Amino acid sequence: MTRRVVLVTGASKGIGSATAAALGRAGASVVAHYGVDEAGAIAATADIPDERKLLVRADLRDPQAPARVWEAAASWRGRVDVLVNNAAVMPATPLDAPEDEWRRGWDDALQVNVRAPADLVRAAVPHFVENGGGVLITLSSWVAQRGPRDPSLMAYAASKAAVKALTQAVARHHAADGVLA
Repeated sequence: MTRRVVLVTGASKGIGSATAAALGRAGASVVAHYGVDEAGAIAATADIPDERKLLVRADLRDPQAPARVWEAAASWRGRVDVLVNNAAVMPATPLDAPEDEWRRGWDDALQVNVRAPADLVRAAVPHFVENGGGVLITLSSWVAQRGPRDPSLMAYAASKAAVKALTQAVARHHAADGVLA
């Protein structure tokens, strides 16, 4: 992974943290996006030399945030070779929730789990094509295939199915352009 620039969203905990750390150990230059947990992002990238890491804070609930994250990542080394779309929220959206909670949960799931990754994909794919190829990795979930065990996670399951379909569409339509999705 040396000489590769990798943008990992949601790099402050869980899968994103482990991914950022592993990429750093493999020699990649890592752009570690985080929402609010700066300490988590610092811990995830602690073993990566300073010259091979960039921490970028952005709340993906903000519709403008994905563009800022992409711009920071792409301008840091002049390119991004891999996008790991990992950041996600898992709001409770039970059918019997009060209307405002139901809508807020769906809005958060759709913005953070679908729109933000889609905006990053929209920036990444032309960048990859222009630079001779790239890799798009999207973290979905088994709930995208079979539905959630917990009925209050319907918005999360639907959002993960959406990003799965988005990534499959990129794979289908941009493999010939050197984009591995």
